[in-house]
Amino acid sequence: MSDSLTGQYPVGVAANYAAGPLTLAGGYFRSDNGNGAQSTRGTGSATGIFFTPVNSAYSSAGRFNIARTGVAFNAGNVTVGGYYSFSGYLPDGFSTFSQAERYNNGEVFVFWQATPATSFELGYDYLKSHGDSSATCHQLTLAADYLPGKRTDLYASASYGHASGSNGSGAAQAVIADSYADPGTSHQELLIVGIRHRF
Repeated sequence: MSDSLTGQYPVGVAANYAAGPLTLAGGYFRSDNGNGAQSTRGTGSATGIFFTPVNSAYSSAGRFNIARTGVAFNAGNVTVGGYYSFSGYLPDGFSTFSQAERYNNGEVFVFWQATPATSFELGYDYLKSHGDSSATCHQLTLAADYLPGKRTDLYASASYGHASGSNGSGAAQAVIADSYADPGTSHQELLIVGIRHRF
């Protein structure tokens, strides 16, 4: 990772287990957020973890911890699964907030390989924060992929997100995961259509 994590002695561990149709995985990451006297604390970019309004108010955290676990089960042409993650942002004397902020995040999904060339996926994500501020976020996504050839695929996805509560900077804002687009409102819709060719 980059931004304020660079050189701050992060610690991480992860494990994966697979047996037949069942796959389990889990991981933990912890990092100090740098020298609080440095003016760079609290900055971020699209490659960092403080990029969206969901958690940008806590970029001055002295330390943060992230734990995540997931499970997937494959039954022929259908795979179902989900994950749960917990994130904690802990303040110190240089932070711009005084009470720890914690995030509980869960997601469930189902993937269907309808034909050798066509697949669909439906996912729902729920995020709840508490501590310094309290926000609730929902996201629903439907995606499809079609392979007309061995090296080309057509894909499309439609997502809807809604947020309520506060995010430490004001009213909570909905942000579709990985969209890098800040709507500035409590809801967001995103439609993606594309083509990919592998050389």
